[in-house]
Amino acid sequence: MKKLNETLRGKGGEFVWIGLDRGDTGKWRWSLPDGNAYTVEDTDQNWRSGEPDNRGGIEFCVSMFKQDGKWFDDNCESKHTFVCFDEHHTDLASVRNETERQQITAGGNGDNFWIGLFKDWKWSDQSSSLFRYWESNQPDTNDKCAAASVKDQGQWHDIKCGKQCPFICHESELY
Repeated sequence: MKKLNETLRGKGGEFVWIGLDRGDTGKWRWSLPDGNAYTVEDTDQNWRSGEPDNRGGIEFCVSMFKQDGKWFDDNCESKHTFVCFDEHHTDLASVRNETERQQITAGGNGDNFWIGLFKDWKWSDQSSSLFRYWESNQPDTNDKCAAASVKDQGQWHDIKCGKQCPFICHESELY
C-alpha cells in the first residue's frame, strides 16, 4: 500500500479507478484479457463498509478512496485517475513501436480499450514515444482521450474520456 500511495501522490482527485467492474455477467472482474480473475467470493477484497451497494442502480465500476485504500462501487461515467495494481504496473500503456502495439492489441479485452494517450496526444507516463497508429480519419479532435480498437486491427481513435472501457497497463519499475 505504501508504494501505491507514493505512486498516487500528486495525482488529482480523491478517488482512482482500479480496473474492476461488473461486466456483462454481473460478477466483479478485473479489466484483464481473461476477465475472470476476480469474483465476489474472493477473500482479497478491500470494500468500504456497506459497499458494494449499487446506489441508484448505476454503480457498475469500482473506485478506490486514495486516503484509506478502500473500494466502493461507482458510476462508470465518473471522472477519476486510473491506477494499475501490480508491483511493476504503474500507468496506462504507452506504445513505442509496432511490436508493442501488436502485443497490446492481443491483450485487449472487448471492442475498445484505453491506452495512455490523451489531450494534446501526449503519453500519461510522460514518455517521449512518437509512435502513432491512428485510424485514417483520426484523431478528429472531438475528444481528448485515445483508445485502441480490437475490431479495427488495433487502430487508435479519440473518444470521450468518460467512456467505460477496459484499459491496458504498461510494465515499468517504480522509482
